[in-house]
Amino acid sequence: MKYHLLLPPGLRLRTRQLVTAYVNHSKSTNLWITQINSEEVNKKGPHPSVKAFSFRSENEAKETAYVNAPPKMIPFDMVSHCFGCEGKFNTVFRRPSHCRNCGVCICASCSTAWSKAMVPETYNYKNARTIKLPRKDAVLMKDDSDVTRMVARGEMDRVKKDMRCTGSESI
Repeated sequence: MKYHLLLPPGLRLRTRQLVTAYVNHSKSTNLWITQINSEEVNKKGPHPSVKAFSFRSENEAKETAYVNAPPKMIPFDMVSHCFGCEGKFNTVFRRPSHCRNCGVCICASCSTAWSKAMVPETYNYKNARTIKLPRKDAVLMKDDSDVTRMVARGEMDRVKKDMRCTGSESI
């Protein structure tokens, strides 16, 4: 049986491209180590961020690497229009910002702010109090969304599959 996520009309999605995460086994501790290097994301700052997590199983380490690896940000100079409304960016009225969940460039009217507690720590390399996300990510997690109903019914395999298709698997 094939499932499809029902999206509101006009909602576009982009599959995320993640920064590199490494999973290695430590023989001395017999633990699996996940290392996420956010240096690819934080090209402007002088302090690259490296996060490491340890697990007893390889599967846990790989899942953590997948969920906590932040997306690669699309460079501002490569994008001239907002991913949400397709309005043209300019330096005064419509300035671009990055979605911390999928890396697209969005304008202020197409974004919403979430508390830093609502996204993985590895996505917040600037240590900001709020994180900008496109409204589409907020729509996917509303109480009346298909995703929320699937979670309530315990259909986690279906949720994982659908979220991987949308690029929003970490929210």
